[in-house]
Amino acid sequence: MAPVEAMPKAKAAALRALAEAHVSLGLIRLFFEWDWAGTQSAFNRAIELNPGYSVSRHFYAIYLATVWEKFDDAIAEAKRALGLDPLSLPLHNIVALLLLDAHRYDEATTMWRKMLEVEPKATGADNEIGWAYEIQDKYDEASDAYIQGMVIAGEKEEQIIAFRQLYTSLGINGIREWKVEFFLKKWEERNHWHGDAYAVAVNYARLGDQEQAFA
Repeated sequence: MAPVEAMPKAKAAALRALAEAHVSLGLIRLFFEWDWAGTQSAFNRAIELNPGYSVSRHFYAIYLATVWEKFDDAIAEAKRALGLDPLSLPLHNIVALLLLDAHRYDEATTMWRKMLEVEPKATGADNEIGWAYEIQDKYDEASDAYIQGMVIAGEKEEQIIAFRQLYTSLGINGIREWKVEFFLKKWEERNHWHGDAYAVAVNYARLGDQEQAFA
């Protein structure tokens, strides 16, 4: 390849690689070191190097929301990322989650439904829709959404029937208790993965059991 053709492509590739490195550094500073100034600097540099790299904006949006509670700015940044990669399921999901955190429940639910239009088998979308309904004390709608997620995930019919009966007999706390047991089992099966432990804690918190949630 002629240098006049190769070098611009090489530069673009190098800048993309640098942007990815700064995003990784920003994530370490955000989630592990809790270095907010360093996080801001890393994400700013990543966006400066490659404004079209959607991942930079994705995680910068999470930083804006979780550290500073700047939900409007975070949502705008996540939507910019989605505009750069409109078929991305994680970006649909993060926009919806940020809308949920901003208490814009209808918009969040709409975004998860758009996610299902992109990928009808995206089981997480129905679970999140269920959570949005649960926050609003719309428990019948929440139960229906959770069941729809189970259907999409290919759960056995007897499991779905048992889940429906559980809600009918014990209400929303029955579902929360079921989720505690479900994720405790997953936690054992998956070598004590911290993601399962988090899910257990969340559902203990929803049950009002603070001691177990902290444990």
